[in-house]
Amino acid sequence: MSTTAALPNIAPAGGGLTVVRALPSGALRIAGYLTRWTDLDQVGDRFRAGSFSTAIEHFLNTPDPQLRWHHQPVRLGRVDSLTEDAVGVQLVATVDYVDPDDIGFERAAYEGILSKKIDRLSVGGYFDRAPGLLPDGSREIVGISEITECSATHAPALRDGTNFRVIDAGADPSADALAAAKLAELRAEVFLMAQGR
Repeated sequence: MSTTAALPNIAPAGGGLTVVRALPSGALRIAGYLTRWTDLDQVGDRFRAGSFSTAIEHFLNTPDPQLRWHHQPVRLGRVDSLTEDAVGVQLVATVDYVDPDDIGFERAAYEGILSKKIDRLSVGGYFDRAPGLLPDGSREIVGISEITECSATHAPALRDGTNFRVIDAGADPSADALAAAKLAELRAEVFLMAQGR
């Protein structure tokens, strides 16, 4: 099938985090689907199974395959792996630890991921679309010539995203730990309000 020329895109795909693990360094290990083959994005595009096959290796072999905040030039960490399967593209990434005294986007995003306020994934890149519409009115993305970044976000382009769950955060049920968790949740809410969400 012929395709149109590659067009630069931000967030035509997205999925959700399914796993978050705190590492001994304080970094977070996250996993989830970057996109699912059956899902439409907000503008009616759908990725064809296998469309990421050539772009994944190139992206992962760059010096710093970044996990960013919502397609902005705010580095949250590193994408460790991307794998196509029968469902979609699975992502595993490490979110860098950020000191609690840091008041920047990085800390707010870290706390948002930890408190489940930020729980979605999205991808930016150059995508090849098939001409015309499918019978359901959607457009099909048949290839990705380049993945530019993957993002943790609160607003993915997929219409139906999935949420993550914390499976090992080393939580201490003490009053101090509960207060710190509540503070992290409040900081994440303020951060999202500042982003207009």
